[in-house]
Amino acid sequence: MAFFVPRQSSTLSSTIQLSIKPAFALLLLFIILTSIAAQQSAAPSLTFPTTIEWPRQTGVAKYRVQVASDENFRNIFFDGQIIGQRYKVDGVPPGYYYWRVAPSGSYIGQFVKGTRFFVSGGTIVAPAEKSRRRLRSLTTSNHPRRR
Repeated sequence: MAFFVPRQSSTLSSTIQLSIKPAFALLLLFIILTSIAAQQSAAPSLTFPTTIEWPRQTGVAKYRVQVASDENFRNIFFDGQIIGQRYKVDGVPPGYYYWRVAPSGSYIGQFVKGTRFFVSGGTIVAPAEKSRRRLRSLTTSNHPRRR
């Protein structure tokens, strides 16, 4: 990488060339990106629980439920036994997931085909001080109330 800085001379016009080695440029880029990522990861995140349900199977009280990030269930987040036909998915980052269910207990059976679902959420971002002051000024008692 090279940056050219023009410099005026009394006798002639010349150019000074500043060069930055590629390794230094990559190191600088890495430091900047790491700093940005650290700031973003420091912000608290929020996810909303999602409830999955399935139809009751005759004679079955317990079910084996799996929740995964891929449709082939190679990256499983939850694999457990549930009593009833409902499970609340909580504690996973926002995104798309897959779930499947199979009879468990004395009625062991095959899993049904996986179903795709979405967990919503995001990052909590505090408003800037200027925005907070503006919000306070809009909500203070100096505004007449409508009757």
